[in-house]
Formats: sequence, structure tokens, C-alpha cells
Amino acid sequence: MTGTTTLTEACDTYASEHAAPGSRAHVAIRRAHMAGTLAAEKPARSWLSAPEVRPLPEGVTRTAAMLTLLATGPQPAAALAAAAGGIPSAAVSAILKTQIKRGQVRLGAGVYELVPDYEADLRDRLKEAASLLRANGYAVSRRAGT
Repeated sequence: MTGTTTLTEACDTYASEHAAPGSRAHVAIRRAHMAGTLAAEKPARSWLSAPEVRPLPEGVTRTAAMLTLLATGPQPAAALAAAAGGIPSAAVSAILKTQIKRGQVRLGAGVYELVPDYEADLRDRLKEAASLLRANGYAVSRRAGT
């Protein structure tokens, strides 16, 4: 094994060149160098890799494409952006703001997810009920915060 250097030896050599051996600076440099080297050798997690970007099929909206992907489970903004035709991930919340406001989608821990107990037709039923009440002389107003 002549001529080979282990990672620890390389870190010790680098730290010794830049700080007195045994000093706090030496230990900090060695730890930082090892952490950076080891982090570079770790395989990337599959969910962190860049998702494949495909153009949207004819007649499919960005919102519909994102909701279809969310039906498979919680997704990070980058995956939703790729599903919506490669838009910037910062635009995901703007596109889904209506769904977030009405409670269909929620954002938590850096991922978007569909709300499992959301009733899609509830909004339509509420509009019909409000129309019926108004037709019978009742005053209908929105609740504060909705």
C-alpha cells in the first residue's frame, strides 16, 4: 500500500498545514474537511434528484397536472414544477393558491399534499344553498377569514 493515502491521513495533512496540530482550529478544519469529503461521496437521494420535465399534453392545465401528481402522494415543489411543464418551482404556490385557500391542498414540511377529507362538490353545494336562502329573503354573507 505504498503511495496510497487514507481519507483521515489526507484530512490530517491538510489541517496540519493550516493550523497547529491539536488546536481547536486544527480539529475544526479536519472535521469540516472530512464532512465535506464524505458528503460528496454519498449517493444522492432519489427524491432530491431533478425530476424529468415533459411538455404538458394538449388540453391539460398546469393545475390539473399538479393535482394528478399529488394524487400519488406528497410531492416537493420541484416535482410539481416539472409535472407542470418545467415551470420555476417558485411558481407552484401561485398556481395552487386557489386549491390551498379552499383547503384542497396543503403545504407542510416542504411538500405539497392533497387533503384527504376534502369534498370537491362542497363549494358548489354551498353556492346553491346560499342562492336558495337569498331567493327566500334571507341575507347571506361570508364568514370572516374565508
